[in-house]
Amino acid sequence: MERPVTPDQPIPPPDLGPDLGTGPTREMTRDQRLQARTLQAVGWKYTDILKFFRDKNKRLTYRQIYYACKTRSTPQKRSGRPPILTTN
Repeated sequence: MERPVTPDQPIPPPDLGPDLGTGPTREMTRDQRLQARTLQAVGWKYTDILKFFRDKNKRLTYRQIYYACKTRSTPQKRSGRPPILTTN
């Protein structure tokens, strides 16, 4: 339900589903990242994706959803110096 806003009041934040408290968040699994990217690809907004995961009682943040949608879905190779090959 939309709440009326008068010009002298701040804009209320969107309703993001059930409040799961302020406990620690979990790292997103590969499947959750793929789900988030797929939902974003079909036109869902980040807040809608967050509501979807919170309805499943997943303790994720908006920033995690944003990051999952903006970065590569598969891990990149580790950077660093390659090993030295010897022929001994």
